[in-house]
Amino acid sequence: MSATLQPDAAADREIGPTLAQVIAFAPDREGMLLATDPRRDVSSAVTYDGSRSVTIKAAIPQVRFRNRDSGDRYAESARLGGDYYVAVQLSGSARVAVPVTISVAVHGEPDGRPRFARPVTSADRAGPAPTPLNEVTAPDPNFQGDGLPLTPFVVIGVAFLLLLWQVIWLVVDVVRKNRRR
Repeated sequence: MSATLQPDAAADREIGPTLAQVIAFAPDREGMLLATDPRRDVSSAVTYDGSRSVTIKAAIPQVRFRNRDSGDRYAESARLGGDYYVAVQLSGSARVAVPVTISVAVHGEPDGRPRFARPVTSADRAGPAPTPLNEVTAPDPNFQGDGLPLTPFVVIGVAFLLLLWQVIWLVVDVVRKNRRR
């Protein structure tokens, strides 16, 4: 993408030399890392003073869902399909309108279909065949069961017996003390 800031007399008087940069946002409104390459005259920031036209060039990575797992922050910033937003930002505090032309070029062709391990068949699309509700099947004689585990019942039973022992011991102790009097 490129952004060309046109010469503007008001900008020349108001802002003086200032930093102009292209910024981009993904569909989730997260700021994106932009590719810059000084060897190819690609820079996401230039100095603009309003006296002459300047062009800022930058690139975003190819948008792919699997970019989120790439481990590369540049590629991860282009992980969602949808509308991407581009803006030009001027540093400084002057409030002046600057004529800007933003050009976006798309390289490559849309490739919106996921690649599967095997071709999808009509049986895959139909899903498993439904089982009739009135169909009765005999139980499997080798089935061991998925019953509840016994551990919680054993723990609760042992705790109950200990509590019962404490109550009996307390009653017996109170009765013994009363007999001594």
